[in-house]
Amino acid sequence: MKNVFKIATISALVMLAGNAVAVESTGNFQWTGTVAAANVIDPELVIVDTGTVGHNDGTLTFAVDETTKAVTVSSSSELSFNVEDSTGAQANYFYALTNLKFSSGGGLLGEDTAEEFSVMVDSSALVKNTSTAAAESVIMTLETGASGMPSVAEGDEVVVQATVLISDAAI
Repeated sequence: MKNVFKIATISALVMLAGNAVAVESTGNFQWTGTVAAANVIDPELVIVDTGTVGHNDGTLTFAVDETTKAVTVSSSSELSFNVEDSTGAQANYFYALTNLKFSSGGGLLGEDTAEEFSVMVDSSALVKNTSTAAAESVIMTLETGASGMPSVAEGDEVVVQATVLISDAAI
C-alpha cells in the first residue's frame, strides 16, 4: 500500500508539473542614434554657438495634409553660430553648406539627393558648396525642400544633419 501511495503521489506531482510550464513571449527592442561628426576647429576660426538651442539639439515640427497625406516642415529650431578668431574677436568669414543628410522611419542617414529639405538663412535656401560671406551671427532653420518630402510619412522619426564649412577665404 505504501508503494501504491508513493506511485500515486509521484504521478500527481508529474501531472501538476506539466501544468506549471511558463507562458513566454519575446519582444524585440532596438535603439538607434547618430554620433554627430566632430567639429574640426582651427584655433584661427572658432565656431561659437550663439543661440538658445545647441547645434545638435534642433527640433522639427511637421504638418500632414489630410487629403494628400503630404508631409511638410511647419517649424524648426533656429540654430545659430558666429565665428571668432584666436583672440576671441569677431572674425570675417565665409560659410558653405557642404553636406545635407537625413533619415526617416528609422533608416540610416543618407544624402538628401532629392532635395527634400532646405537649410535656410535669411529666407534663402543655402546652395551646396556655394560660399556666403559673413561678419556676424548666422541663423539657420530647416524648411521643406523643392521636391517636397516623398520619403517621409506619418509616424516617421526624422533626423536631418547639415555640415557647414567655415573658411577665411571664399570656398
